[in-house]
Amino acid sequence: MLRRRGTHKQVGIGILFLPTAAVCMVLICACGADSAEPVTKRQATAFGRMVNIQRSDVPGMAVYVAAFETWNGPPFGRCTTNVSEQDRVAAIESPWLLRSKRRLPSPVRFAMPVPPVEGAHSVVYVMRESSIASRNVAAGRRITTPGCLTKLKAKEAARRFVGREPYKLGITASAIPFPLARVGGYGVRVQGTLARSVYNLKVRPTYYEDTFGFAVGSAEIVLVVTGVERPFPFGEERRLLSLLYSRAKTHEIS
Repeated sequence: MLRRRGTHKQVGIGILFLPTAAVCMVLICACGADSAEPVTKRQATAFGRMVNIQRSDVPGMAVYVAAFETWNGPPFGRCTTNVSEQDRVAAIESPWLLRSKRRLPSPVRFAMPVPPVEGAHSVVYVMRESSIASRNVAAGRRITTPGCLTKLKAKEAARRFVGREPYKLGITASAIPFPLARVGGYGVRVQGTLARSVYNLKVRPTYYEDTFGFAVGSAEIVLVVTGVERPFPFGEERRLLSLLYSRAKTHEIS
């Protein structure tokens, strides 16, 4: 377990007879010993890499973006708590994985995916304090979050076109059940339609993007799965979340 905690020290009654400066020094040491040391960037990065999903976790998927560190905050931006950069120690993305009706090479380069297409990746956000992670996860469950997200996503898509066709249309967001029992996470689905030319289709295909998040210690762990023409399989969502949760508990930092 990646934990760093101080060692408890007893302050004896003899402290009453120490000079004032010495008393202050003893009290400072004693109080500091009971508090957890801040999580370092190195610890946070190692934790993220140990927890995140890998290509081997999802058979049949190919890598189309290698793992990287992101400067973005947790999902949904101002629709939840908008965690500031100062509140984050590190945010580590897994490889972005993809599969389609046509088998894809790994890494994916010039191959054109053929719907149905499915994608998956995870992100580990390590916060300065555990209360920040738990508060942000709780905000993801708010009844107002899907409505706010619908407006936010529609605004983001309003100026994006593929040729002369709007990239995304008919965007809606809705709350969906978190797949793991006895884990206080959130689930949100965003869906709409994509431009026909994205996959060279005659009609606009429906896309689905499911985002799940939960907190373990000072970390918020997020799974994002996508589907074109059909949602990402629920059983696989649950399996990947169970894997992420197990790894996060095993290597928990606080």
